Amino acid sequence: YVIQVPPDLYDEEGKSINKGSIYISDSSPSGVSRAYLKQFQEDFSLFFRSRSNELTSGGGMVLILLGRIGQDHVDRRNSFFKDKAGESYGKAVAMTVRAIQESMICHHFGEGILDTLFDDYGRVIDEEMDKEEIKPVTFVLVLKKL
Repeated sequence: YVIQVPPDLYDEEGKSINKGSIYISDSSPSGVSRAYLKQFQEDFSLFFRSRSNELTSGGGMVLILLGRIGQDHVDRRNSFFKDKAGESYGKAVAMTVRAIQESMICHHFGEGILDTLFDDYGRVIDEEMDKEEIKPVTFVLVLKKL
């Protein structure tokens, strides 16, 4: 969810730092990922603030997030499934998503839901992984304003 092209994609002269690409690729400088992450955080925070202003206390919101694995990820697939520290893949994904979205969710729905939400999220990912046949996933989040 990005509303605009991140301004940090351009150098002081107004030229793209992601030369030759219109997307994030293996050859993109690390600043490209950081620029998109920063823009995503700003835009998604704005989305939550706007929706929060529209909701009354006790009001709800449903978010549907689609996921997929691109072909390049399929070819490297096994490298994503095992963690040398013995941690589950689902927990690792949940911790990564939590690092990005925790402040937004906490601000709008309270800190009390975070542990349960991300524990359940990690468990669901592990359950899907255990099925061996990985299909695109649709995440449905139902959030309630406190």
